[in-house]
Amino acid sequence: MIDMVFAPNKYKFDKFSVFLAGSIEMGKAENWQERVANWMKKNILGIDILILNPRRKDWDSSWVQEIENKNFREQVEWELDGQDNCDAIIMYFDPKTKSPITLLELGLYKNKKIFVCCPKGYWRRGNVEIVCKRYNIKFYEEFNKLLEGLKEYIEKKFKKELSLNKSFINNFLGDLDLDKNDLMSWNRNIAQECSIDNIINNKISGDKNEE
Repeated sequence: MIDMVFAPNKYKFDKFSVFLAGSIEMGKAENWQERVANWMKKNILGIDILILNPRRKDWDSSWVQEIENKNFREQVEWELDGQDNCDAIIMYFDPKTKSPITLLELGLYKNKKIFVCCPKGYWRRGNVEIVCKRYNIKFYEEFNKLLEGLKEYIEKKFKKELSLNKSFINNFLGDLDLDKNDLMSWNRNIAQECSIDNIINNKISGDKNEE
């Protein structure tokens, strides 16, 4: 399931997380964040993902951009907290924008797992490309290529974790030295112990013993 959270709403890092850094500049940049969410819902199946979207629905351009402004500071700190702790960052440099904050964030988070899309026409494309090459950051000219690269990374990561989990279970069962009949009986007992009725009965019995 894909779950997208908008700034400044709260969230939990209880699943793989992707932060959508990049051009916003209301009225200039396309709403590429929505495009990412829709693409992931259709193309990344069976993996729970948290998308953090800084495109604030109630953003007020009249807010004074100073640390004393509560709303402005809340937005900036929400973005920094998200990028500090997320698993991956997407950065899109829209050629129709300047996106100075995204340039700042590219330098700030150069050592995290970042996927950068910077099409030709962006005013500082050369700088972005050089930084990406120096710090081994994935660089894409086409947005769809970036999405495919992100999908490949996520699926490889979860495939590796699934393989490790299977290996642990197989080793654990091997250590128990169970034959086929013992294993089937063990599985039935585990299922019975975990049944709702058994849990309720155990709770009632425990409560009576405490009386």
